[in-house]
Amino acid sequence: MRTLVLAEAPFRDLRSRAMLEGIPKRFGATGQVLVTANGTDCPPGFEAVHAVPSAAALRAKRVVIAGHIRERLQQERAFYVAHPAARSGAKLETHCLSVVDDAARRDEPSGIEALNSLPAIEVREHQTADALLTWRVSAPVQIAAYPEREVVPD
Repeated sequence: MRTLVLAEAPFRDLRSRAMLEGIPKRFGATGQVLVTANGTDCPPGFEAVHAVPSAAALRAKRVVIAGHIRERLQQERAFYVAHPAARSGAKLETHCLSVVDDAARRDEPSGIEALNSLPAIEVREHQTADALLTWRVSAPVQIAAYPEREVVPD
């Protein structure tokens, strides 16, 4: 199943890299995992696509919102891509999701309703769970505390 990962500045630092590194194995992705990296160097197993891709055009059957999101614009961009993908049949999931700083403002972000249909939303820490509760997201929130700790050290 082809996977599209929606992430803000993926692989920008060690934390971001560790958060995303487990995605291919965890989701059993076949072929390369597409990630919104805008020309950033990607580690093996990932292929960069532009920041606002069409999941349908990329033939992605799974869309994963993942990683550390600091900017509200980047968060809303992920929802903008994920919502139509889910409506057209792609499986929408979250992995190691962390919203902080501007992305965690009290007013709800545009497109947040994309998460309401999920069976569960996996978040990385309590701050993100609190933000989702404040925004009244109806899907249950599951805290998978710091899953990047399980990445094999290099």
